[in-house]
Amino acid sequence: MTDIVTFLKEIVLPAFVGGGTALVVAGFLSKKLIDQKLTKELEVYKNQLTSKTESLKSSLSIYAHEQNIVSSRIDTQTANAIHEVYGAIRKVIHPALMIVSGSPIMNAGPREDLEYYEIHAEESHKYSRELSQILSYSAIYIDEETYAFASELASKASYAVATFLRPIREGKSRQKTVGELLESIEIERKKLKEEFESNISPLEKLILCVFREQLGTVREQPNKAFNPDAKKDSRPLT
Repeated sequence: MTDIVTFLKEIVLPAFVGGGTALVVAGFLSKKLIDQKLTKELEVYKNQLTSKTESLKSSLSIYAHEQNIVSSRIDTQTANAIHEVYGAIRKVIHPALMIVSGSPIMNAGPREDLEYYEIHAEESHKYSRELSQILSYSAIYIDEETYAFASELASKASYAVATFLRPIREGKSRQKTVGELLESIEIERKKLKEEFESNISPLEKLILCVFREQLGTVREQPNKAFNPDAKKDSRPLT
């Protein structure tokens, strides 16, 4: 660029115009040439910047997509963990509640009542051990506070059911009569009922509320209480 300007100033222009005019023309031409060069350089820079911007957008898009995949995978794994943990809790709770409610078998004899309590106690006791294992496997997906609640529930339920089951196992090994076993069972059943009402059931409800919130399935409470008179005909009497 400098060589071209010098050539125009010192050789070309003096051949056609006077000295003063030549300088003016040379300055004008120099400015034009500089502007053209700057325009080209800016265009090149603009193209490079556009290319880099598109490349950055593409990289960010790929990163965001990867993060969404990771987040989605974690959400799925968390949902699965919640499903497994709460399912295990219900497997412990349900047979224990059947015990708490008493033998519902109509016209059942003492042996049927004994079998009813024993089957449900053994079932609940078995699943209480499974619950502890599932909790340990799912610990990474459950927040610390909820995990503590679930662990407490598993511990209390396991101990309560084992306490209920003990006189059945011991009584059978000592060959106690069915009547004697049912007397012991009724005493332990009342204790089990009190433990469930005071500790275990409230813990289950608390865990259920937390899990529903985490899964986004919280049930909306109605804004207004049901009014039995609301549906009455309010048209004026004629």
